[in-house]
Amino acid sequence: QKFKLNKIISVVLIAVLLFSFGMSRIISRPIKIVTEATQKLAQGDLTGDPIVVKTKDELHLLATAFNDMQNKWRDIVNSIVHSSNQVAASAEELIASSDETARSTEHTNQAIQEVAMGARSTELYIEKNKKALEEMTIGVTRVAKSTAEVAGISNETKSISTSGRQSIEQ
Repeated sequence: QKFKLNKIISVVLIAVLLFSFGMSRIISRPIKIVTEATQKLAQGDLTGDPIVVKTKDELHLLATAFNDMQNKWRDIVNSIVHSSNQVAASAEELIASSDETARSTEHTNQAIQEVAMGARSTELYIEKNKKALEEMTIGVTRVAKSTAEVAGISNETKSISTSGRQSIEQ
């Protein structure tokens, strides 16, 4: 009788141990999966597959929360990458615009220099023509003076001639 009781206790104890071992594996396997996924995520690896836990207990809730967190982090990283690309594109456009402005400024400076050179050339031309006009004015004044003298002499000659003719006619 005692032997039977020991046998039953042994069988029950083995069954309890097997059940406990099975239950510990059922519980520890999802925890190990979540732990490994968390370690990957901590190292910056966002490429992991979603965690699948078939139970409907706290481990399922933990796995679901982890999957949501991983997806949100992916979205954040993708948004940062997208924003970085936009900033880089805007920077390139700004550089191109800056280069164009620099070229335009250089062109404007060249045009201003050409206008300044043209103004200086015009100033020299006007100065030269002013001198020529002054000389012409002096020449015209001399001619006018000479013409007035010749006219005076002509009038004198005419007067003498008229007087000589009148003398001859009388």
